[in-house]
Amino acid sequence: MIAATFEPSVYVRATHFGGPAALLICHPRAGNIRIDLSDPILNETLRVLRDKFPWNGYMIQDARGKLLSLGNLVSPPVTLSVIKEDPDDDRVL
Repeated sequence: MIAATFEPSVYVRATHFGGPAALLICHPRAGNIRIDLSDPILNETLRVLRDKFPWNGYMIQDARGKLLSLGNLVSPPVTLSVIKEDPDDDRVL
């Protein structure tokens, strides 16, 4: 099985706008891929939905539950620091 990790913007687009990103994160339901999701990626996704879009607490909690049901929550043992231009992208690696 293919394992994938997406950056928070993919989850924001999928949950707020739908479209191709929503189709992409539906693949685990079909058994095509496994999505690995970490707390930092999940927290950044929810922060953006709360701060940049009109999402209330209920909507945030609902999105959290749905994302956790789709993904495999992982806790990477090592924190990388390799992408100098955008250090936030290190968490996806």
